[in-house]
Amino acid sequence: MISFWNKYRPVLVLFFFLCVSLFIFTRSLRDQLQSKQNYLKMAISSAGYPLQKAFSSAMQVIVSGWRKYLFLNNLEQENETLRRQLAQTQFQLYQLKETQSEQFRMSKLLQIQPELEFETIQATVIGRDSLNWFHTMTLDKGSANGVKKGAAVLNLDGVVGQIIMTGPYTSTLLPIIHAESGVSGIIKISRVQGTVIGTGDGRIFFKYVDRKAILSAGDLIVTSGLDRIFPKGLPIGRIINVQKIPNGLFLEVQIESAVNFSRLEETLIMISPLSDEKTEFSNNGDMK
Repeated sequence: MISFWNKYRPVLVLFFFLCVSLFIFTRSLRDQLQSKQNYLKMAISSAGYPLQKAFSSAMQVIVSGWRKYLFLNNLEQENETLRRQLAQTQFQLYQLKETQSEQFRMSKLLQIQPELEFETIQATVIGRDSLNWFHTMTLDKGSANGVKKGAAVLNLDGVVGQIIMTGPYTSTLLPIIHAESGVSGIIKISRVQGTVIGTGDGRIFFKYVDRKAILSAGDLIVTSGLDRIFPKGLPIGRIINVQKIPNGLFLEVQIESAVNFSRLEETLIMISPLSDEKTEFSNNGDMK
């Protein structure tokens, strides 16, 4: 072994140094390559940084905008749902108030029904003629309910009009403000008689009153019962203006109806013939 070492020592030493040199060279070359790769990566990264930053910022803006859109869209849907719920609640509240108001008005009619000397049936206005000059109304009761043509119609305030046409379940009302309407009336205090006639434009007059009669604004005119349609003593209206026509035989007396026809909703229709008994009302129009 010693002889082998002594014999080949120079060769072995040279081979060792060659291996070490080769290792060092290989390591150095690898480090250089890695350094170049790192440099290349850094160069590429540096060159692409503005683009990456712009892309990242754009993506952030897009994502943020999309999230805001989804949030606002959901918020709008929730608001729309809440608006519909609020509208429905308000409508239900309106219906409830309207029902309560109608029930109150109907209860008032029920209170006076037993005091009347004739049989009546409650009826509600369900339609009005679209032509203002005609002034007819449709009620929700007809011949099937005992309503007959010519029946008198009234409400809490006084005389409303007369039934001129009936169907099985509806009837047509001719109000006293109609130009073809006529009601026999009498002044409550002075007992001056006349006929209440409408003009078709909402006004009514107390006709055929002697020019010598003494009348005053505010006098209450009630039904006289002479027409055999309306019971005696029902309020028709109050005098608002009295004029003497030159060379005329009669006074021109304008009255204001006791009934507000623009707000008329509930009525009472007479369904029994008049008897000899009369229904009297006090000066202010209340039943006594």
